[in-house]
Amino acid sequence: MVWLRIIGIGLALLGLALSVNPALLRDPGPAEDLFKLIEQRIQGGMMLGVGVFLALRTTLRPLLETFAWLVLWFMVGALFARLLGLAVDGTNQKQWMLVLVELVLAACAAGVLWYRAGA
Repeated sequence: MVWLRIIGIGLALLGLALSVNPALLRDPGPAEDLFKLIEQRIQGGMMLGVGVFLALRTTLRPLLETFAWLVLWFMVGALFARLLGLAVDGTNQKQWMLVLVELVLAACAAGVLWYRAGA
């Protein structure tokens, strides 16, 4: 499954680039407010998370663990992009609430993985 890892690394690098510079592939237009400015980075972060998932997890079985890893890396990528946006663009109260939601979802996925490792 070398090709899957190569695709994953490519997606991760593209997601990292889009998280840092959301206007890299397309012009998102002027952001109306700070919330939308930070939200423009999230798609790149999610692509980063999916890329890391594909690079690290090349087997599909067991399905519950695969789904938990996907959710974990998806949330970590989105969290990375959101925190980068908060650091670069400024803070917003709604964004901090979404950071908390992403942390809780990532912790739930990590809890499933921890439980399955002990079983």
